[in-house]
This record gives sequence, structure tokens and C-alpha cells, in this order.
Amino acid sequence: VIYTDSRGVPITFSRFYARDKIPGVAPYTSDVSYDHTIPLPGGSTFTLHGDARWHAPYDGSAVTPPQLAIGAYPYMRVKSGWVGDFNATWLSGGGNYSVTGYARNVAGNRYRTGGTINGEAMLSATAAFYDPRTYGAVLSVHF
Repeated sequence: VIYTDSRGVPITFSRFYARDKIPGVAPYTSDVSYDHTIPLPGGSTFTLHGDARWHAPYDGSAVTPPQLAIGAYPYMRVKSGWVGDFNATWLSGGGNYSVTGYARNVAGNRYRTGGTINGEAMLSATAAFYDPRTYGAVLSVHF
């Protein structure tokens, strides 16, 4: 578990932001991963890998005092989220060839990662989302 305390300098920060936390920085994050390598005949190997990443809720974008006063805070707050990835790799005995199959964001967790808030009398907002679930393969040759 990693803790980050990101605070702005009060004298300059409070003029532009309604909150003292620097936007876009999760206060707590955690990573866990596991690898298991299976030896195969001829010196080749098969490796299974999995990892998961989690982050605590955080402010995804800055909000000014007037925006906060008209209710912008819920639109800029990013909820906690997690992402898991898996891959499997075959590596030839000499290490010259490998084939990897992967799945990223296996649960398809499309949490909001940030965005922008515009206006101070009326609000408009944009949002950015984490990448969707993806699958793929990588073929490698090393000389």
C-alpha cells in the first residue's frame, strides 16, 4: 500500500482551487502481482502472470470556489477502482522466440479517471475513462 499526501501551498493554491489537495493524485494505491513459471521439455518455459491495481477515491480535476458553491464537486470526484491484468508467455529453450497472450482490465472496469469542469455560473463537464477490456498477442524473435 502506498500513501501520497499531495497538498498545495496555501498562499497560492487557495486562490485557484477550492480544496487543498492536488487534483489527479490518489491518496492510497496498492499493487499485487503473481508469476508462476513452469519448465517444459527442451528447456522452454511457460509463465503465467497476474496483477491487480487499486486506488482510493480522489479529486480527478480542480474545482474553483465558485464551481464548488454551485455543486461541481460530485462531477470531479473519482471513485475508488481496481484493474486486473493477466498474461501467459511461452519462451523457447534458447530464449530467441516467445509468444504471449494477454488480457488487460479483465473485469472491464471503466471507472472515470478525470476530466474537466468548465464555467462558474453554469457547469459543463467532460470525463475521461480507463481503457476497456482488451485482449491480444505478442510474437517476439530475439537475434
